[in-house]
Amino acid sequence: MGIDYIDYEQALEIYHKTVEKSGGGMAGVRDEGGIRLMLENIRQDMYYPEIADKAAYMMYSLCRGHYFNDCNKRISITLTMYLFLQNGYLFVAQNFMKNMEEIALDLAAGCMEKELLTEIMHCLVNEEDYPESVLLGIENARSKRLKIEEQY
Repeated sequence: MGIDYIDYEQALEIYHKTVEKSGGGMAGVRDEGGIRLMLENIRQDMYYPEIADKAAYMMYSLCRGHYFNDCNKRISITLTMYLFLQNGYLFVAQNFMKNMEEIALDLAAGCMEKELLTEIMHCLVNEEDYPESVLLGIENARSKRLKIEEQY
């Protein structure tokens, strides 16, 4: 079974709906090339062979790339969930939504690496509990972010 990918126009439509439905923000694209490159890169099976790898790359890129003027964390969650949904991963999408808000904050603050996010995504897709190493990684990322937030 092939993967249904999100194209640029779909991403923009979902972005605008996300901004509208989530309380607003300064809508607009800051880096069209970055968005298009990310959407093209997730199609590369050599680098991102499984949907979990593709989802991790997408979420990480959107959180860290700041491709939009506003709502980068929200769109990272929404677009990644949409990728799962359009590929039949309903249960994964539900669990993803329950668990990703804090992780998006950790990613955006630069406190979580893509490798840890990829491990998290694999656990979600395979419906496995997080191993201790992942739990420790999440806790370390969260602690770093909270320390940064205390400074401001």
